Amino acid sequence: MTQEPAEQFVQQYEALCLKVLSDCQIFDRNPDYEDYLQILRITLFENHQRFEGEDAQVTLIYRFLRWRLRDAQRKQQRQQKILERVKSYQQEHLMINDDPLESTEHLARLWPKLSLGEQRFLYSRLYHGLTYQQIRTYYQVSAGTVCNWKKRLIQHWSEDDEAS
Repeated sequence: MTQEPAEQFVQQYEALCLKVLSDCQIFDRNPDYEDYLQILRITLFENHQRFEGEDAQVTLIYRFLRWRLRDAQRKQQRQQKILERVKSYQQEHLMINDDPLESTEHLARLWPKLSLGEQRFLYSRLYHGLTYQQIRTYYQVSAGTVCNWKKRLIQHWSEDDEAS
């Protein structure tokens, strides 16, 4: 059984694909390792005529594969950032309820369970309408602290929602 020239080309430069992965700090423990390796193989397969010839320059092929891998990593990072934004948006709007009376009762049950920081956050956001930056400045805490107050508040809210 003979192989096509493109398949032979991919097998010939398989070690180069592994070298590119290694240089980009992607090792076999990485959950996306096989995906990235497959991207490099497909890139070689699609571009074998471009690189095949009498003087196939390994450095040119290496750089081309590395650029493709970096592009794939950037694309994946952009997708992850978008997903994080969507999740954060959903968490912010998780507490929105159609019935204000029900929300008020829920808040009254929840208030004694909250820490001082969570109470400050809730009071500042709902009563004064302050932004995160303004809350941070007013209470002289870090941005991480304000985010933690918000996360714990969301946890308390959803736990209390499930309990009732």
